[in-house]
Amino acid sequence: MHTRAYLEKEIKKITGNIRRAAKKIQDGSDPEAVHDFRVFIRKLRSILQNSRKILGKYHTKYFIKALAEISREASSLRDEEVIIEKISYIRENFLSGEFSPVNESIPESLNTWIAERQDKEVILRESVREKLGGPAFLSPLKELEAMFIIPWKKEMNISVDFFALSVIGDMARTISGKLENFPAMSRNTEWLHDLRKDFKKIRYLIETYKIVLPRFYLETEKISKSMQKHLGELNDIAIIKKMIYEDIHLPPETMDNLSDFLRREEDGIFEKIKEKNLVPHWMEYHAGKIS
Repeated sequence: MHTRAYLEKEIKKITGNIRRAAKKIQDGSDPEAVHDFRVFIRKLRSILQNSRKILGKYHTKYFIKALAEISREASSLRDEEVIIEKISYIRENFLSGEFSPVNESIPESLNTWIAERQDKEVILRESVREKLGGPAFLSPLKELEAMFIIPWKKEMNISVDFFALSVIGDMARTISGKLENFPAMSRNTEWLHDLRKDFKKIRYLIETYKIVLPRFYLETEKISKSMQKHLGELNDIAIIKKMIYEDIHLPPETMDNLSDFLRREEDGIFEKIKEKNLVPHWMEYHAGKIS
């Protein structure tokens, strides 16, 4: 199968999923709809970012930007959902008495944070629903689908298996290069955030082209999914750390207790990455296989 035909099928499937998730956000029928909406948008953007040779730089740049605008507020809403869950988890751990000594100001401070984030979440949710109800908000999806009606140059119709191996191989090499620096950069928040995005991208690409890929990439997908999960947990902690340092009303003892708790959580996540042997496994598994 040529890449054009394959991309058309996959893009139409994802745009359909985006519309269904958008409808669920509007009617409030599915609590996971915001998460699904964001994932489908990011998956589509990942496909487009790696399809410049097929779709052309002008078109991919236009649609990537348009999709970013569609997903921006939905991403902010989902971030609020995740942070509320994380702060609630921390509060329950302190209230259980497992992490002692605990000063009384901790649950009070966390309750204040949760209330503030919940208020923000309500505002964001209503804004997303309002925009999704507008006639022009999802119009780039129609434009993207319409693009496949336009005749393409014959030379652009390369084999989909060759194209998939090329773009996924490039992404795998990028990740391998970064992982060589993992020990030195493992406490660099921005670097870890970028690494997480790379694992997301390769996972989305593998999911998209799975039926034409060798079974070798099933293990790549498995490692990527696990790394994405743990790096996401570290990113959540980084956000809450920032909240701690920026809260001028937080008593010093409360700040110390919360910081100590988050350090333990952080260490636990790195221990999981180490126990699962994820970084060495990636490096050994991909050595010589992504030429």
